Amino acid sequence: MSLQAYHERIQHQFDAYCKKVLRNAVRDIYKRLSRLAEREISLSEFPESGANISAVMDEYFQEEQEFEALGFSIAVKSELLAEALRLLPERQRDIIMGYYFLGMSDRAIGEESDTRRSTVSYQRKVSLQKLKQILEGLQHEE
Repeated sequence: MSLQAYHERIQHQFDAYCKKVLRNAVRDIYKRLSRLAEREISLSEFPESGANISAVMDEYFQEEQEFEALGFSIAVKSELLAEALRLLPERQRDIIMGYYFLGMSDRAIGEESDTRRSTVSYQRKVSLQKLKQILEGLQHEE
């Protein structure tokens, strides 16, 4: 086989591969669109009794409480949770916010705060229990 024939063969194989990929992508898109169409309801077909479900409330002016934890600024919208977090000691608040709000691992929190991972894990469990007690106390006050 000559070099030119080999290059043409490779080019044809690549063309066929590209066409196959595009056909499969188009087929996947049509399948996804048909699955969505089966589940969607037109607004004109929506019953009047459920019309209020489609309403959306703006949250532009809802008050947020800002907290600093591990060098990050975190906004908390729930007044009850913000008050409970404010009642925690700063170290425990940093651990809770790092783990649950920032998605950090115990190891990453430990590296940020110069603490061992096992200590962070223990403190997180203790802090969570304390937060739960504070929240229950605040709910009973209301």
